Amino acid sequence: MEMSGGKNHVVGLPAVSVYMDVRKSSHASWRGSFRQKFCLDRAYMDKQKLLLTKRTPQESLVLMLSVLAVIGILPFAILRFARHETLVASLDLGLVVGIAAMSAYLCRTRELRMISIINTIFYSGGMVLVIYLKGESLAYWAFPVMIASFFLLKPKEAALSNTVTMLALIYVLIQHVTPLNFATIFVNLLIVNLFSYVFAVRMHQQHDSLSQQASKDFLTGAGNRLALETQLDEAVTSFQHSKVVASLLLLDIDHFKSINDTHGHGFGDDILVRLSALIQSRIRSSDAFFRYGGEEFVVIAMGADLDATVKLAEELRHLVQVSRLLPERELTVSLGVAELQEGESSADWLNRADAALYDAKRSGRNMTRVAD
Repeated sequence: MEMSGGKNHVVGLPAVSVYMDVRKSSHASWRGSFRQKFCLDRAYMDKQKLLLTKRTPQESLVLMLSVLAVIGILPFAILRFARHETLVASLDLGLVVGIAAMSAYLCRTRELRMISIINTIFYSGGMVLVIYLKGESLAYWAFPVMIASFFLLKPKEAALSNTVTMLALIYVLIQHVTPLNFATIFVNLLIVNLFSYVFAVRMHQQHDSLSQQASKDFLTGAGNRLALETQLDEAVTSFQHSKVVASLLLLDIDHFKSINDTHGHGFGDDILVRLSALIQSRIRSSDAFFRYGGEEFVVIAMGADLDATVKLAEELRHLVQVSRLLPERELTVSLGVAELQEGESSADWLNRADAALYDAKRSGRNMTRVAD
């Protein structure tokens, strides 16, 4: 398929058609270079995915808290069995077994969210029951348990969980503790929860900021290569499981090297930033936008079939052409479009879109081509 710029006239076949006139020798030469490039790209992405298969910091933290809980509770369970305090000892042992079982389940399934919630219930509920059975002498266990909640849950969730726990403690202790001791315990618990909440909020903000930076291109603010690979895999999974259609749009700036040679790399960077902003102002909020490398960009249009994505590509091509991003001439782009097909991998999908983009560049630039 071929749609050309210039004065917005269509060159070649009318309307939407698939362009197949690519010479075998040229195409074979291109395919070899592309495969070499893509293999290097996949090697980089595989290295990044290998890192992702390791334990995340949050998983390691939950497992560490579980180990510390077992180490802290088990000796008391043994000691209480030796003293024939069977009820409390059984409670301690039940907590140890439950926490160990949840840790094993986390290692096997990596269901971090569910395990964190269950562990919080185990810690808080067990602590309240032990204090109920043994009295205020064990109230100090409330401090590490409530602090641990902020490591296991989101700040607001931990604050809510600890509020419920404190209400339970009030019910347990208010009839058995002097007013002074009661006030001392709960004022200190309030202070600990306040500081823990502030610390947890700041830590979550920093984590979100770092996560966003890790998935963004530093120059344009578009998604980076790692984020692109993740989104491609998610689109393929959605199509395989739920038949959610998706199309891929590759966009490359025409003659970008000459822009850098004429105006300098600083000006070229500014063109990339302004072009990215222009594209993001047009695409839907459900579309994902990435910088693939150099002057090449990718749009993943979820829920969009081939016709809709071709229409989007032509709108973007025209929008760039009339934007006057260059002072001396029109800035143009070439585009390749591919709709995800049944049984296709993310690599093959990207390969077809890149082949369509190559057709557009080879055939004169400033046009949209559709993959076969």
